[in-house]
Amino acid sequence: MREILDAQLLTVYLNRYHIPSIFSTENLPFRLYEFEEGELLNLVHPPKDFLKFIVEGSVRIYSLSPHGNRQFLAENREGFEILGDLEFCGAFQEDHYQEVVSTVRTIELPLRTVREQLWQDNTFLRWLLRRIGTKLSMTTASRNPGQTLEDTLLQYMRYE
Repeated sequence: MREILDAQLLTVYLNRYHIPSIFSTENLPFRLYEFEEGELLNLVHPPKDFLKFIVEGSVRIYSLSPHGNRQFLAENREGFEILGDLEFCGAFQEDHYQEVVSTVRTIELPLRTVREQLWQDNTFLRWLLRRIGTKLSMTTASRNPGQTLEDTLLQYMRYE
């Protein structure tokens, strides 16, 4: 992981994805970071402490079972995404990790300094509620509790 100190590039990403319009709070301390393939996004900057907007690259999210088995949960494929949204709302996922598939750039907000402001930011909270609702509906739609492991694997291979 490395911080990119190019203010112009940060502005390009902020404008491309209209990130400032997500907030009514002004002068937020956005930072731009780059992660290489194989790095874990949540080790240095855990989601409970940082909101991360993925603006470039791909990430796979896994969970670890109590037995140490890795289970694939989701993949962001070169699209705009937010990480840390569930953690911001109080859902701490200590058994999840986010692995970089292709070089990732993130715009991050350190929650340590802005959490209280964001809890008062109705524009951000409404946006966050819509995003989490979308994630929840996609997760619920993709699950079939009665499905066998073989069927789950075949479905994954077919659609993912």
